[in-house]
Amino acid sequence: MTSMRNWILAAALALVSASQVLAADAAAKVVMLTGKATALGVGGEVRSLAKEDSVYSGELITSGPGSYVNLRFADGAFFLLRPGTRFEIENYRYVDPAQVAAAKAATPVAPPAASPAPAKTAFNGPTKEEVGLACAASQICKDCRASKNNHSKACNLCFIRVQNCKAVKKAYLSAQKAAATQVATPATAPAETPTAAAPVQVTTVAPEADETSRAFFRLLKGGFRSVSGLIGKANHDDYRVSTPVATIGIRGTRYGARLCQGDCSDRDEILAKLRAAGRGARPGETILVTTVEEGEISLRTVNSEGVQLPGTTRLIGEDGSIIEIDEPPSTERNDQDLNPESCGTE
Repeated sequence: MTSMRNWILAAALALVSASQVLAADAAAKVVMLTGKATALGVGGEVRSLAKEDSVYSGELITSGPGSYVNLRFADGAFFLLRPGTRFEIENYRYVDPAQVAAAKAATPVAPPAASPAPAKTAFNGPTKEEVGLACAASQICKDCRASKNNHSKACNLCFIRVQNCKAVKKAYLSAQKAAATQVATPATAPAETPTAAAPVQVTTVAPEADETSRAFFRLLKGGFRSVSGLIGKANHDDYRVSTPVATIGIRGTRYGARLCQGDCSDRDEILAKLRAAGRGARPGETILVTTVEEGEISLRTVNSEGVQLPGTTRLIGEDGSIIEIDEPPSTERNDQDLNPESCGTE
């Protein structure tokens, strides 16, 4: 029993250690910085960034006036932040399949089950501790967790709180009832040959690390040019960029997004294009400008959802309206030579 407890503790520690290593991985590295930029941590600490610095999930990256910041993410994606941008790495995690395999390989192998010790009392069934261990490590308990019933995190209480662990609980209660019957039998009654209780079957369940990659970002101000990485190619729901007016998804692409919030240099040009399309803009209204060079992006607003094709530029208003224009505004045209894959990486 002691060896089994030690194995469970070792397995838990191995899993926690592997998870901590994965969680501590940097989300991205600064591969180019012109000027100044900062990272605001989840605990409120602010640090200045320099080239080759790492940034992490949960941090808010701010580029200063006239400053470009190029971030290369763990899955191969690039985000080249424009000057005056506030960009939050809301929830990022890239799980390399090789890391998952290594974490699983480091999990201890369960020792062979020891022969059950002779019963010291008339109770010949599994003890509460044995039932708890069986429920935590057996296929029965795994099925209980999969059913999402309420259960305790403490393994030795699993059989009480999970209704689907009936088989293990029944074995315990049956043995308990048999023991009570034996105690109540008069001493003069013929002694019965005790039947050896079947040992509790313990099946090792390998711990499963979180193997889901995700790339969730939030653009609060400014803009970026981006080249997508591995995340989102297999499952589009694993990637999104939230903005005040729309949510951007990808299909494997090269694109740009910028918020014109009333003080952008090409504001008049953007408003003129909106008027030409029969739609005005309120003073100070935020307009999202999206350009797609390769691949596709999805756009979801408060009242519409669609796909933007390569070679197009769209203006998205706070009311959810989406207008495609004939050519990009001057800011996009001036920055068309900025390549996130080469800025600072050559």
